[in-house]
Amino acid sequence: SSSEKRPTFAESHPESLLEDKPSEEPLGSSERMKAEILVLEEQNKELLAINKKWAKEYRTMEQYYKNKVQHLKEVSIQSEEEKSDEEERENTDRRTEVAELRARNTTLT
Repeated sequence: SSSEKRPTFAESHPESLLEDKPSEEPLGSSERMKAEILVLEEQNKELLAINKKWAKEYRTMEQYYKNKVQHLKEVSIQSEEEKSDEEERENTDRRTEVAELRARNTTLT
């Protein structure tokens, strides 16, 4: 994204720090190692920062989906209860209708 820091040339091309420059004294072995250590330390900091952002994003998404699953379970339970209540009402209505029909039938015979 545009808000993220772009790596410097030295960070993205650490080998360039190790190359001998024609107009400069060649870097000594100690200087090369120091330059390489600096680049690696900077890369380590960047990776840790990225890791921290990803960990936060992961926790946020994990919580979001836990909440979503819980909500869907509650909706499912509620739906099952409503379905069960509706079936019970239908059964009660049928029993009442059967009783009324039997009562009429008894009076007719």
